[in-house]
Amino acid sequence: MYKIVVFCLPPHSSHLLQPLDVVVFQPFKHYHAEAVEAATRMGCGDFDKVEFLDKIDSIRQQTFKPSTFQSAFYATGLIPFNPSIVVSKLREAVPIITYSPVEDPSPSTSGIPLNIPSLWIQVKELLCDAKNMSPEFQLRLKEVLQGGLALAQSGCLGKGAYGEYTSSRTGSKCKTQGSKQTPGSKRWSFICIRGTPNG
Repeated sequence: MYKIVVFCLPPHSSHLLQPLDVVVFQPFKHYHAEAVEAATRMGCGDFDKVEFLDKIDSIRQQTFKPSTFQSAFYATGLIPFNPSIVVSKLREAVPIITYSPVEDPSPSTSGIPLNIPSLWIQVKELLCDAKNMSPEFQLRLKEVLQGGLALAQSGCLGKGAYGEYTSSRTGSKCKTQGSKQTPGSKRWSFICIRGTPNG
């Protein structure tokens, strides 16, 4: 009957992959702001539920048009399928950080490294110690150590981004309510595309 294709989106990617987030909500917010501004100019001091319900039909008619949805799926690279649109956005968003082997005032040369400079020092020491090992082992060790450095860097970036996020929300009066997410769990977003009955 109707051809419905369900796309499963990876966690934390809806701002890049979900057509509603990428294109559709922007004009919706725009027309809603216009309705609020028009009501305020006409003397409405409080744009509450009654005024919103009065204006929602015109906001929806202005926003939810076939051309809006077509451009939304195009902008996310879903139809026609073009993953390079999203990949190029990811490349722009991820900064490339290089760490030079700066001497830490108190480098941790034994035990667990507590910061990236001490991790860098331990990486160099391990690579020097592995010079007597086979070339395959040296290559595998180098790859594992490079992966550890990359994870440490991304963890520092994530911690900084999380700090900025939480500090920007501390002044907010309203709190988000919803399902709680445990550490390590993943949320998946789903979008459906409904085809034509004959298509």
